[in-house]
Amino acid sequence: MSKSSRLVLGYPAEYVMDGGLEFIRRQYRTEDFRVYSEKIFMQNLYLLKQQPADHSCLMFGYNYRFLNKDGEYHTLMQKSVMLRSAPDGSPITMLSFAFDITDYKNDSKIIHTVEAISDQGLVPLSKNFYFPHPEDAILSRREIEILKWICDGLSSKEIAGKLHLSLHTVNNHRKNMLQKCNCRNATELLAFSIREGLI
Repeated sequence: MSKSSRLVLGYPAEYVMDGGLEFIRRQYRTEDFRVYSEKIFMQNLYLLKQQPADHSCLMFGYNYRFLNKDGEYHTLMQKSVMLRSAPDGSPITMLSFAFDITDYKNDSKIIHTVEAISDQGLVPLSKNFYFPHPEDAILSRREIEILKWICDGLSSKEIAGKLHLSLHTVNNHRKNMLQKCNCRNATELLAFSIREGLI
């Protein structure tokens, strides 16, 4: 752990190292740690076990809230690359960087990304959204209304006209629905909403 970690965590590197994983777990926002341990870590592990032996070409990223020395939660973005893994894909050694993004992110949504490192740069492999507070993932009444219009085949512009909203507002609702339902496009969103009985 580098000495510059004090700038992000508020604690000297030696203090964090002496406290070990238990100290780090206690500093996590409880609901963020639950998402990490139940979803993100498990997905990363599954992906590593599906990939060929060389995992150094993968970059994992996610954000979480961390309690600093002053008793304030800061939102951190962590990016990690695998340096060494076991034959079954389990991580042995990782290199991680954490950045304080508190000034840029003020909601609790956790974004989990996996990217391939290539000569052309980073290539997205997956992107998932998690809501530590289950109520934040519930579609609003307006979103359900827009979802029904999408199901009827209306475009965003047509929906905006019917609901007397701006096109920008309708597009924002669509983006939020995709994130809340972890869908990549309208087709997946419609399948999800039918499967979950939302429409």
